[in-house]
Amino acid sequence: MKAEDKRSREVYRQLQQMQYEWPYMIEEERRAQQQQQQEQQQQQLLLLQQHCLLLVSRIETCTQRIQTLLQQQAFAAWFAAARAAAAAQQQQQAAAALQRAWRRHVQQQQQKRERKAAAAARLSYTIERIIIKSSNSSRMVVLQQLQQLQQQAAAQQQMKNAAATRISAAWRGYACRKKWKQQRLLLLLLLPQHQAAYRGYSVRRLLLAAHKAVAALQQQIDAALQQLDSLPASLSPLSPLSPFSPSSHRGWGPPWGPPGGPLWGPPRGAPWGGPPWGAPRLLPLHLGPLHSLQLPQQFTSRIRNSFVRSPSPPAAADSSTQQQQQQQQQQQQQQQQQQEDRSKEQQMLLQEKALLNLQQQHAAEATHQQAEQQQQQQQQMQQQQQQQQQQQHGEVVVASTTAFAAESERRPQWVQTQQQQQQQTAASSSNQQQQQQQQLQQQLLLQQEQQQQQQLLPPKRHPPIHQKLQQQQQQMQQIQQQQVQQMQQQQQQVQQMQQQQVQQMQQQQQQQQQQQQPQQQQQQQQHPGGVLLSPGDSLMVSLPERNVDIDLTNQPQQQQEQQQQQQQQQQHAAPAAAAAAAAAAATQLTPTAAACSAPSPAAAAAAAPAAAAAAAAAAATQLTPTAAAAAAAAQHAGGGDAAAGAC
Repeated sequence: MKAEDKRSREVYRQLQQMQYEWPYMIEEERRAQQQQQQEQQQQQLLLLQQHCLLLVSRIETCTQRIQTLLQQQAFAAWFAAARAAAAAQQQQQAAAALQRAWRRHVQQQQQKRERKAAAAARLSYTIERIIIKSSNSSRMVVLQQLQQLQQQAAAQQQMKNAAATRISAAWRGYACRKKWKQQRLLLLLLLPQHQAAYRGYSVRRLLLAAHKAVAALQQQIDAALQQLDSLPASLSPLSPLSPFSPSSHRGWGPPWGPPGGPLWGPPRGAPWGGPPWGAPRLLPLHLGPLHSLQLPQQFTSRIRNSFVRSPSPPAAADSSTQQQQQQQQQQQQQQQQQQEDRSKEQQMLLQEKALLNLQQQHAAEATHQQAEQQQQQQQQMQQQQQQQQQQQHGEVVVASTTAFAAESERRPQWVQTQQQQQQQTAASSSNQQQQQQQQLQQQLLLQQEQQQQQQLLPPKRHPPIHQKLQQQQQQMQQIQQQQVQQMQQQQQQVQQMQQQQVQQMQQQQQQQQQQQQPQQQQQQQQHPGGVLLSPGDSLMVSLPERNVDIDLTNQPQQQQEQQQQQQQQQQHAAPAAAAAAAAAAATQLTPTAAACSAPSPAAAAAAAPAAAAAAAAAAATQLTPTAAAAAAAAQHAGGGDAAAGAC
């Protein structure tokens, strides 16, 4: 009884499930299948849209290329026709010009022939008249000679005419051939049938280019599809359409069903024993406005097969492909890093080159500035020395030619030694500067060679190039600093030498003045012509042969007048003093000799030309300073004979 009750309850329960639960489950399965089909259709439509858009874009690019090629070829044909027409026109113009020139030449030749014929007729007439008057024998000889001359002239004329006819025939043949070629080209280019043939040829070429472009596009599409087939399912853009899987809480069917399959039947069109959801059905391709486009069958079959792909390729293939992709990515990353490293190294090398160039420019500018400063300092020193000499020796000494001759005889030899020393010092300084410049040039050449060698070296095998470059830069900076210090030391030494020479010159001048004072007093006693005058005294100098008249008047009125005159004369005597200083510097006079050669304030303006002439003469003939001063005084005083004797 209990077993029967249990069975009845189970049957009742199954009936309840059959009546109430199974309809809901069937509806859920049906809805799930509908949803799956809709998703499949949407995915197919999206993929078809993508492929169609790709095809349309490729076709548009092909049409644009074909249009551009057609335009280019049409323009090229038009341009060739225009060029041919222009060339034909130019050739016609050239032919017309040549024909005009030929006609002009023929006309000139005909005029020459006519003139020659007229001259020959006149000559024959005169000869006949002469022959008639002469004897018969001479007449026969002259007639024979005349006939020979006429025959020779006719033969030469025939040769000329034959050459002219040959030239004209050759020219006409050339012109005819040229014209025929031009007409043939014009027919080929301008006649309608030839234009149609040319258009057909151009269209055939364009079609061939289009076929080639389509074949290349087909190859690209095949390669893309092969790549898609080779990619794993997780990475492919066309993911496989996974079939519908039932909910997890129910499994493949109810637990009370038989182990072979579910209790319900399959859907429409599905065989018995298959899955309850059936196989996915593919709809035909609908291209819409592109339906008339005839795509190759292989392409459509490949697209159809791409929708029905194996849901899960083997894991081994996935792992191998992933490893290959990882290796490729690593190789690409390594190549990118190597390229970046090379670019950075090249940038660093370029920057270092720019820095080295800037340093070299700065060093050259610094050396140039130092040289300019040295020259300026030397010029300032010379100007200061000249000013000191002019200030110290402002007194005016006027002496006779005998006194100047005695001073020239007693001139010491230390002036020559000083000149030699100055020349030696100048030569040594110039040699040192040249050596320094040569050393700098050699260093720059070595640097350039090292840079070129570093550029040739590969960056991988020699990584510490930057350190070497930095060390070389530091060494160059140290060398430049040492050179600057050496230049400064040399400048200081030169300045010290110049100061010592100036001091020696001053001491020697003082000694000479002290030695010359008693001699001058004796000379004044013996020769009243040579007198040391004060600036306030009046001075009258005669020729050397005459006596020197000196009027010493120290009246106050005259002193005031003389002071005013001196102020006026000093203003006019500035160029004369500058000329005297230049002459002293050119001939390397002693200060006393330069002071002796300078004119008095009263005669400075008048003596300026004479002093300049004397300085030029002394520089040209290498005279002694005293002799040059004597010549200047003699020229100013008017004694040309005395100046010549002093020289």
